[in-house]
Amino acid sequence: MTDGPQRLYRDTQLRGFGLRVGKTVKSYYVEKRVEGSTVRTTIGEHGQVTCEDARKAAQKLLGTMATGVNPNQARQRKRNSDLTLREAFELVLSARANLRPNTAREYRRLLATALLPLSSRPISKIDGPRVLALHQEITEQRGPALANLAMRTLSSILNGTAAHLEAAGQEVPWHRNPVSLIGKTRSWNVIPKRHSYIPFDLLPDWWSAVLSLEEQGDSGTTVRDYLSVLLLTGLRREEAARIRWQDVDLRQRTLTIPTTKNHDRLVLPLSDAILNLLQARHHL
Repeated sequence: MTDGPQRLYRDTQLRGFGLRVGKTVKSYYVEKRVEGSTVRTTIGEHGQVTCEDARKAAQKLLGTMATGVNPNQARQRKRNSDLTLREAFELVLSARANLRPNTAREYRRLLATALLPLSSRPISKIDGPRVLALHQEITEQRGPALANLAMRTLSSILNGTAAHLEAAGQEVPWHRNPVSLIGKTRSWNVIPKRHSYIPFDLLPDWWSAVLSLEEQGDSGTTVRDYLSVLLLTGLRREEAARIRWQDVDLRQRTLTIPTTKNHDRLVLPLSDAILNLLQARHHL
């Protein structure tokens, strides 16, 4: 019997057992209807497993399939269960093309540092108590802010993995994100909000110091303009650092930030000061 580019040779003694012959590989397989659908699963390659051993394995598999178990799904569940946290992150990374490069780098950094004790651990064995203990350990050794960031990163990776598996119709190897135990036990570290700012009476001195940076040459002028843009627009540091000329419209006097931290597009009108700054830079 042919099956596309392959040929199937069915065993005359054991129904459902056979040999699949491709262009370069010969593999033993079993085939049986499970819950109304025909399921075919590979036992092993001819040469790596003998015909007699393959037939014995087929008898066991056929018996299991007769009880309604799909061996392909069982194998997939085992692979998902054995998936390590680092492998899960790579899975999420490949599935999320819109993940920012900076975010991916930050995740990698945390997997190699704060989350290192879990990075090689199967995700099915990352439970709530272990997460809670690591959160406390990082808090004591490296600070509460890093501990919270590491656990939120862990939660994001696990949620992304669960979404990917569910979208593929596969079983998620946990019932609840284990990081949720931190919230249930009210163990998240309370981080005071930063309220740092330049006092109004010191602003003239700060501004004079910024303007004096041009005395240091081109690099100083660039830093001067960067700090000026931050002060006069209120942009985040990363947003200002990523400004490109294609985002600037000197005629319409607008500056466009394609994607903010909140994933929104932001269009800012240019004040006279920012317009003059950008026009000067455009002619450098």
